[in-house]
Amino acid sequence: MTVCELDKEVSGEILGWKVPVWQALLVHRVLPSCGGLVLYLVIMCFDFALVFEHYRNGKNAVAAFCLVLIVLPVAISLVFTLASPPASLQIDGSSYSINIRKVDCMWILAQVAKAVFFPIATIGRYAYLIFWWVDVVFASLQEDTDRAKEALTLARAPSTIELYLFLQAFIHSAPYAIVNILDMMFSSKRLPLWHLR
Repeated sequence: MTVCELDKEVSGEILGWKVPVWQALLVHRVLPSCGGLVLYLVIMCFDFALVFEHYRNGKNAVAAFCLVLIVLPVAISLVFTLASPPASLQIDGSSYSINIRKVDCMWILAQVAKAVFFPIATIGRYAYLIFWWVDVVFASLQEDTDRAKEALTLARAPSTIELYLFLQAFIHSAPYAIVNILDMMFSSKRLPLWHLR
């Protein structure tokens, strides 16, 4: 397998055919980011609509449980993020005092704001990734390696949103689907076997 010359983490091939760098980045970076954004929007819209329908139909317990499943990955992600603060907020081994600066307070407030407005923060993260991956594609198309490397560094910068998206798959989406399938099975009226003839 050939790797992309600019981004060693992706393949430089599509279906076994070697492609230029910009095409490899377009297929392996830009399109998955766009697909992830669309998928996230569809999942969140359907999930919130289903919670609304459960409340409207009088199934308050199921609606509340589904709402807890939506919020739980955000809460866990916030706890893990605040439990591993930046170096300036970590306790030194020789002393148990922390000097909190304005930058540290802003970091904590930013993490809390991302948790409160988690759908908007996630959409913003996808938009950020799409912007920088497209910039890498155009920089590699124009053979501007300095600009491409700078954009690649910015696109690869880690974010706490990735932890939320990882937890969302296991704590939100899978149990949410199971709960709603069980709800549909038990709320449908069962017909007797003789009625099917």
